[in-house]
Amino acid sequence: MASILRKRLIDEKRKTKVRKKLRAANRQNLPRLYMHVSNKHMYAQLIDDLSGATLLSVSTMDAAMRKPNANMANKDNAAKLAAMLVEKLKGSSVDIQKGFVFDRGSSIYHGKVKAFADALRESGVKI
Repeated sequence: MASILRKRLIDEKRKTKVRKKLRAANRQNLPRLYMHVSNKHMYAQLIDDLSGATLLSVSTMDAAMRKPNANMANKDNAAKLAAMLVEKLKGSSVDIQKGFVFDRGSSIYHGKVKAFADALRESGVKI
Protein backbone atom coordinates (compact mmCIF):
# COMPACT_ATOMS: atom_id res chain seq x y z
CA MET A 1 0.00 0.00 0.00
CA ALA A 2 2.81 2.37 0.80
CA SER A 3 4.37 1.87 -2.63
CA ILE A 4 1.10 2.85 -4.36
CA LEU A 5 0.87 6.02 -2.29
CA ARG A 6 4.50 6.82 -3.00
CA LYS A 7 3.93 6.41 -6.76
CA ARG A 8 0.86 8.67 -6.65
CA LEU A 9 2.85 11.30 -4.76
CA ILE A 10 5.67 11.15 -7.32
CA ASP A 11 3.15 11.42 -10.17
CA GLU A 12 1.46 14.44 -8.58
CA LYS A 13 4.82 16.15 -8.07
CA ARG A 14 5.79 15.51 -11.68
CA LYS A 15 2.43 16.78 -12.97
CA THR A 16 2.68 19.92 -10.84
CA LYS A 17 6.20 20.57 -12.06
CA VAL A 18 5.21 20.13 -15.71
CA ARG A 19 2.16 22.40 -15.37
CA LYS A 20 4.20 25.08 -13.58
CA LYS A 21 6.70 25.15 -16.45
CA LEU A 22 3.90 25.22 -19.03
CA ARG A 23 2.18 28.17 -17.40
CA ALA A 24 5.44 30.08 -17.12
CA ALA A 25 6.30 29.47 -20.78
CA ASN A 26 2.78 30.10 -22.12
CA ARG A 27 2.84 33.88 -22.32
CA GLN A 28 0.53 33.97 -25.37
CA ASN A 29 -2.27 32.15 -23.50
CA LEU A 30 -2.45 29.33 -26.02
CA PRO A 31 -4.90 26.48 -25.42
CA ARG A 32 -3.44 23.49 -23.60
CA LEU A 33 -3.50 20.07 -25.26
CA TYR A 34 -3.57 17.51 -22.44
CA MET A 35 -2.99 13.80 -22.96
CA HIS A 36 -3.64 11.09 -20.40
CA VAL A 37 -2.72 7.43 -20.76
CA SER A 38 -4.32 4.78 -18.56
CA ASN A 39 -3.71 1.05 -18.62
CA LYS A 40 -6.31 0.39 -21.35
CA HIS A 41 -7.22 3.72 -22.94
CA MET A 42 -5.88 7.13 -23.95
CA TYR A 43 -7.59 10.49 -23.65
CA ALA A 44 -6.80 13.90 -25.15
CA GLN A 45 -8.41 17.23 -24.29
CA LEU A 46 -8.03 20.75 -25.59
CA ILE A 47 -8.40 23.05 -22.59
CA ASP A 48 -8.72 26.84 -22.47
CA ASP A 49 -6.96 27.81 -19.23
CA LEU A 50 -8.37 31.34 -19.20
CA SER A 51 -11.98 30.19 -18.98
CA GLY A 52 -11.22 26.76 -17.50
CA ALA A 53 -13.32 25.04 -20.14
CA THR A 54 -12.67 21.95 -22.25
CA LEU A 55 -12.97 22.89 -25.92
CA LEU A 56 -12.56 19.42 -27.47
CA SER A 57 -11.97 15.91 -26.26
CA VAL A 58 -11.24 12.57 -27.89
CA SER A 59 -10.48 9.16 -26.47
CA THR A 60 -10.00 5.59 -27.52
CA MET A 61 -13.36 4.88 -25.89
CA ASP A 62 -15.16 6.75 -28.70
CA ALA A 63 -17.35 4.59 -30.92
CA ALA A 64 -15.13 5.18 -33.96
CA MET A 65 -12.11 3.55 -32.30
CA ARG A 66 -13.46 1.24 -29.65
CA LYS A 67 -12.90 -2.49 -29.99
CA PRO A 68 -14.37 -4.80 -27.33
CA ASN A 69 -11.91 -6.50 -24.96
CA ALA A 70 -8.88 -4.87 -26.59
CA ASN A 71 -6.07 -2.85 -25.06
CA MET A 72 -6.35 0.48 -26.84
CA ALA A 73 -3.30 2.09 -25.20
CA ASN A 74 -0.52 1.46 -27.72
CA LYS A 75 1.53 3.49 -30.21
CA ASP A 76 -0.63 2.68 -33.23
CA ASN A 77 -3.77 3.84 -31.48
CA ALA A 78 -1.96 6.95 -30.26
CA ALA A 79 -1.42 7.97 -33.88
CA LYS A 80 -5.08 7.19 -34.69
CA LEU A 81 -6.17 9.26 -31.70
CA ALA A 82 -4.08 12.18 -32.98
CA ALA A 83 -5.73 11.87 -36.40
CA MET A 84 -9.17 11.93 -34.74
CA LEU A 85 -8.20 15.04 -32.81
CA VAL A 86 -7.00 16.80 -35.97
CA GLU A 87 -10.29 16.00 -37.71
CA LYS A 88 -12.22 17.49 -34.79
CA LEU A 89 -9.92 20.53 -34.74
CA LYS A 90 -10.51 21.17 -38.44
CA GLY A 91 -14.26 20.92 -37.92
CA SER A 92 -14.24 23.41 -35.04
CA SER A 93 -13.52 27.13 -34.78
CA VAL A 94 -10.13 26.60 -33.12
CA ASP A 95 -7.16 28.00 -35.06
CA ILE A 96 -4.64 25.20 -35.71
CA GLN A 97 -1.93 27.53 -37.02
CA LYS A 98 -1.83 29.54 -33.78
CA GLY A 99 -0.53 26.49 -31.93
CA PHE A 100 -1.06 24.72 -28.64
CA VAL A 101 0.88 23.92 -25.48
CA PHE A 102 1.37 20.16 -25.08
CA ASP A 103 0.72 18.94 -21.55
CA ARG A 104 1.84 15.36 -20.95
CA GLY A 105 0.76 15.39 -17.30
CA SER A 106 2.69 12.92 -15.18
CA SER A 107 3.64 10.76 -18.18
CA ILE A 108 7.19 10.67 -19.46
CA TYR A 109 7.66 11.95 -23.03
CA HIS A 110 8.34 8.51 -24.44
CA GLY A 111 6.48 5.77 -26.30
CA LYS A 112 2.76 6.47 -26.63
CA VAL A 113 2.99 10.12 -25.65
CA LYS A 114 5.78 10.75 -28.15
CA ALA A 115 3.90 8.86 -30.90
CA PHE A 116 0.83 11.02 -30.24
CA ALA A 117 2.82 14.27 -30.36
CA ASP A 118 4.73 13.24 -33.50
CA ALA A 119 1.50 12.30 -35.29
CA LEU A 120 0.06 15.71 -34.42
CA ARG A 121 3.13 17.49 -35.76
CA GLU A 122 3.06 15.45 -38.98
CA SER A 123 -0.55 16.45 -39.59
CA GLY A 124 0.29 20.14 -39.31
CA VAL A 125 -0.61 20.98 -35.70
CA LYS A 126 1.91 23.30 -34.06
CA ILE A 127 2.84 22.16 -30.55
